[in-house]
Amino acid sequence: MKTTKPNSLNPPLLPLITIVAIIYFAYYLWWRAAETLNPAYPFFSWLLWAAEAFGVVAFILFSYFTRNIDPKESCKPPEENLKVDIFIPTYNEDEEILEATLIGCNKVQYPHTTYVLDDSNRSWVKVLAEQLGSKYIARPTHEHAKAGNINFALTQTNGDYIAILDADMVPQPDYLDRTLGYFSNEKLALIQMPQEFYNQDSIQHAANKPSWHEQSLFFRVIQPGKNYTNSAFWCGSPSVVRRAALNEVGGVATETITEDIHTTVRLHSHGWETLFVNEPLAFGIAPQTIKAFLLQRMRWAQGTMQLYRSKESPLWRPGLTLNQRISYLSSFLAYLESFQKIILLTIPILILGFGILPMSVNLYSFMLRWIPYFLLNIFANQVSGRGVFHYFKTEKYNILKTVIFILSTFTLINRRPLKFKVTPKTVEDSVYHQERMSLRWYMVIFGSLVGAMSNAIIDIFSPTTGIQQWDAFVIAFFWAGYNAIVIMLALVEVFRKRHERKQYRFPVNESGEIEIADGQKPLINAEEVDQSRGESGFFERVFSKQDKRKHYRYPVDENVGIVVTDSNKSLINAKIIDLSLGGSGILLDEELPGKVEIIKLTVSPSGFDEIVLPVDRITFQSRRKDGKFVVGCSFPENLGPQRERIYEYLFVYLPSRVEQPFYRFPKWDLFNLSDLYSSGANRTEIALPPCGKSSAVCIHGCSRRVGWVERFLRNPKSFSQHSQNWLPLILTANPITPPVIHDDPGQENRQTAVVMSRIIPSSFRITF
Repeated sequence: MKTTKPNSLNPPLLPLITIVAIIYFAYYLWWRAAETLNPAYPFFSWLLWAAEAFGVVAFILFSYFTRNIDPKESCKPPEENLKVDIFIPTYNEDEEILEATLIGCNKVQYPHTTYVLDDSNRSWVKVLAEQLGSKYIARPTHEHAKAGNINFALTQTNGDYIAILDADMVPQPDYLDRTLGYFSNEKLALIQMPQEFYNQDSIQHAANKPSWHEQSLFFRVIQPGKNYTNSAFWCGSPSVVRRAALNEVGGVATETITEDIHTTVRLHSHGWETLFVNEPLAFGIAPQTIKAFLLQRMRWAQGTMQLYRSKESPLWRPGLTLNQRISYLSSFLAYLESFQKIILLTIPILILGFGILPMSVNLYSFMLRWIPYFLLNIFANQVSGRGVFHYFKTEKYNILKTVIFILSTFTLINRRPLKFKVTPKTVEDSVYHQERMSLRWYMVIFGSLVGAMSNAIIDIFSPTTGIQQWDAFVIAFFWAGYNAIVIMLALVEVFRKRHERKQYRFPVNESGEIEIADGQKPLINAEEVDQSRGESGFFERVFSKQDKRKHYRYPVDENVGIVVTDSNKSLINAKIIDLSLGGSGILLDEELPGKVEIIKLTVSPSGFDEIVLPVDRITFQSRRKDGKFVVGCSFPENLGPQRERIYEYLFVYLPSRVEQPFYRFPKWDLFNLSDLYSSGANRTEIALPPCGKSSAVCIHGCSRRVGWVERFLRNPKSFSQHSQNWLPLILTANPITPPVIHDDPGQENRQTAVVMSRIIPSSFRITF
């Protein structure tokens, strides 16, 4: 039987669509320059044309570097006994954030040593590191922020490979097993993985599709495409670096505040290779507020400007290939897109408010050419973006980044040293005031658009002014209206975000029990909804202004049992609406008997050992409008060994179960782009080979953890004779490694799971 290659992530019509789009875009720009420029306003005419031309150039670069995003190399099992260090640089992160990461490091399967690099010399960090089996490093001086912290740790350690994780980035158990094997390529210096986040209610996650976030296109499409020009660059975390490569380039670069991309330029100029591995192997915290989001993006932009004005700019540093220079330039131009955006936002204001006309064209002629240009632009980017590109979502975030990116470009001429600012991982009490202050410029732009449109409407009905250029007025009015709607949607989405909790709530679907003291203890069915590390109590919008909790509670969906003291109680349907280290909130169909005492909560996740949490007291019980009862209970501060278990459950176990829709090998569907990576994309059929033949069968699209299925028989003759024999199936974690037939199930590597399935006739077909 022939084995099947995983479906390509490259659409079959991508080259044709790209060529057609580029040809039409070139024609449109020629027509605009030849037929529509207004000689009365040459500056504004060419300014608008340049903004449109910039978009075409950006598309050409984007399509060139994303023409192939299939995995470049197959994952290989790592060699044994490699010396590996895990570095956790930390500065001002909360204890609970760091604790979750260290517990995740303890669960990493490949032998390693974890180092906490504390740049604030906090005594509790040292105690925490020692309690969790990690080593503690605190440098005597604190220059060069994170880069200096890592460089000092390099002098104190001796691992040949260094995994670098931000303090909030919790690794998966197979983090090293899925990456170290690539270093069999002796020229490979660096492996970068995508940044995925468990707090899917962050400011950069789409409200209606939380699996998509503002960085999705970069990590799921752009970075994989850069593999084919050896230009994938270091993003700090999560990553694995070869120590010898870092030593050769003098350690982590300290001259800019974006040490990661700067160090990558040095590595590339010395002939080293980099690789982006498109697997989510660690999960962190995305910026929760717009202030944190904009602060992080400003640091990235300013650091990039620092790099491009330096003597080590990718534009002229020796040793880089032409493809690498263009690739770096493409990433740099992403920040200059802010100037294009501000031009497209202000031109309709100039037309409606001041009568400045950058085009001289009739409405019919313009729409005849612009509509195909606009639609083809969206469609071509959607195809090149493999369904990850979402036009309106991307537009909203690009507009929100416009002002800070423009301000960041002044770093090109202002040589004042920049201070590294850590992205906030928690929410401050004054968050809503900070949100409004961060968005004040966008509110000014929105008000200007609305004002210009209002002024134009007044001119229509004014007996003294009137509209002289109706074609230009119609174009500008709808153009301004479109801009106003996009900005309004962006502002509304930001202001709708609630920040009453400081930690995220994980969705789960498990079983458990709540036990009540004394009596015969009949059982009340319950379903767990939220779970977190924070304080207790249920949360609804009605309580949002008073409920200033320190931590988020994670949404779960678990069946539990509640045992009560009243022996006459029958089975009652219930739901636990939040669960945390501090307590829990429970939604019941019936009121709990008076003075009942809950003594413990037992959570029984499938595939995970039970977590038993002692209950301190019932904090409240109230009746909702729908007749259901809300009960809150709190836990004692000291949870003992259960504390580490619930951390493991929330930050290690749960993220591995959450499907990341992109990280599969989907079947390309040209007419269903928006759902390209939906859950339905993971079904495939396997036809069994004829009886008596031992061969490999390939499935793909199930998840990153279920890929090739290797099928073998100890006794092929018995296959056709005994239908009740057991057929071992070995599932390897790597979806792109060619299958190898094992003579002995004990020969599989640590990433292999053995599943037993009854032998069935070869005419059957199995659907996964």
